[in-house]
Amino acid sequence: MTAATHRMILLKRWGHFLVATLFYVAIYFPLSRHVMGQHTPWLPVFQWETQLELLPSAIYAYLLVYVVVQIPLYVISPHEPALFNQYTRRFYLLTLIHFIFFLALPSAIERPTLPHTDGVTMAVLRFYYDLDPPRCIFPSLHVTYGLIATLILWNHRRGWALVCAAMTFAISVAVLLVKQHFAIDVVAAYLVTGLIWGLWPRKW
Repeated sequence: MTAATHRMILLKRWGHFLVATLFYVAIYFPLSRHVMGQHTPWLPVFQWETQLELLPSAIYAYLLVYVVVQIPLYVISPHEPALFNQYTRRFYLLTLIHFIFFLALPSAIERPTLPHTDGVTMAVLRFYYDLDPPRCIFPSLHVTYGLIATLILWNHRRGWALVCAAMTFAISVAVLLVKQHFAIDVVAAYLVTGLIWGLWPRKW
């Protein structure tokens, strides 16, 4: 395979990634605004979660999701188009399933008032709070996206799969520490992703 062909494949994958991003944004933000006006009786908070203090620096681990979803774009070989297609199909299916849950079981999370302090970390967290309404997707898509990357690479690029797994674990903890999700959202992400993965035909 020539370098030019390799570049074309990578550009095509970037096109897929851009479309997937637009797909997420086009559905998530209108949907989150829609559920903002709804009653949210679904508040699955455990007592121990209420004792977790906000950790602003965890926002960097939280943002690792934007790294982990791109890893398969680069590490899946150009000679394995079927594997990359599996990755994109599972991304879309699990995203849709999570959005259905979000519409059926919207939940509101109580965010703390951010202190009026300077610094990059607090600015990033404040920007994210302003951008994203305090409504949780159950299960957590942040966690699910890390799991998809981990599982798709597990039997093909074990080293990179372990890197994705480490990032996913960090994201799983961070979503709690930045008050973006409940613990049950994280657990459900592992269960739903594992269930779909187990039921899904391997080559689809």
